[in-house]
Amino acid sequence: RLDRRYPAGRVTEVISYLGSALGPDRLCRGQYLDLHLGSAGGPVSGADILAMYELKTSTSIEAALVPLMMLENRPDAEIESVRRYGRHSGVVFQTRDDILDLTASAADLGKDTGNDVGKVNIVRAYGLPEATRLLQDHLDAALACCLALPFDTDLLQGMVRHFATRRR
Repeated sequence: RLDRRYPAGRVTEVISYLGSALGPDRLCRGQYLDLHLGSAGGPVSGADILAMYELKTSTSIEAALVPLMMLENRPDAEIESVRRYGRHSGVVFQTRDDILDLTASAADLGKDTGNDVGKVNIVRAYGLPEATRLLQDHLDAALACCLALPFDTDLLQGMVRHFATRRR
């Protein structure tokens, strides 16, 4: 029913974008890598892990936000800021998840810890201090993307701050 409010060409662009974002080269690939990265026993770099986080979680956040920007025909620079926000926010979420898996108790998390034992993650690749620094860098970058937008981004800022500080 989107074509009742938006031009059909714009709706088609959104559908094409979503097919690309959620398809085999991005989100599906990220999910695949999450399940299989490192399973062959070969070396996995921190850059490989960050790329997987971007394909998986960052793409999910981006795909939730960018279609609305496209439908509303926002300028390309604004859409790019939202894409970058999604990229950085996804890395913040995943990095915090890895830190919690290492540092929190089962009581704190409300679930078993150590669920990622045997899986590659950013804390194992870089160590806790560097993972913490990366989280802060990506948080700062996500917030900077919000400040570049000409509309109220309090919700987006609150979301990424929550990702960075959550205890569960």
